[in-house]
Amino acid sequence: MEKLILIGAGGMCREVISLVEDINSLTDRFEIRGILDDNPSLAGEKVAGHTVLGPITSENIPEDCQAALCIATHRDIALRGRVGERLNLSPERWAKIIHPQATISSSARIEPGAILYAGSRVGPDTSIGLNSFLYYNAVLHHDSHLGDYTQVCAGVLIAGYVTVGNRCYLGIGSILRDNIAVADDIMVGMGAVATQDLREPGKVYRGMPARAI
Repeated sequence: MEKLILIGAGGMCREVISLVEDINSLTDRFEIRGILDDNPSLAGEKVAGHTVLGPITSENIPEDCQAALCIATHRDIALRGRVGERLNLSPERWAKIIHPQATISSSARIEPGAILYAGSRVGPDTSIGLNSFLYYNAVLHHDSHLGDYTQVCAGVLIAGYVTVGNRCYLGIGSILRDNIAVADDIMVGMGAVATQDLREPGKVYRGMPARAI
């Protein structure tokens, strides 16, 4: 079994624990050894039956364990990347966690640390970067690419030939039309529809069509 340390003790942590339980119901693949979180008041507490061991440091991740980055927030979309890069783990130390009800083309390239929830769909000749994730029922169509540490929320639809940069956040139900590019560090608001390139790093785009605010 692959031994896991979960990074972050919030809502995504509980979701990933549930995801791991679903995987293990079919085949005993993962063993969760514990959780790391920088909130000192959580040390020793239980999250869905698993103990918070201490702060988020590379020293707290045993050499025989992989890490799973369980940090997702719209309040600070760069946080996921900052925490992951702070740990400075080699790529193979990040666990790839894929729900059995995710659908993935054989030609898709999924990098370490990717987390794919139930109902997510990944088309042919796509790629998902280091420590990015697709929430429930998100769709990545053919020939589209996600950068590193990008968060794709539930029900997002990414059409074909789309490139999404690093550390982006695509809000619930947002839509990206075909043949567009999204720069690094961009937030696309819930339900927004992007019909052209989103070129301004660090901006929030909302509405139909999506515009920077």
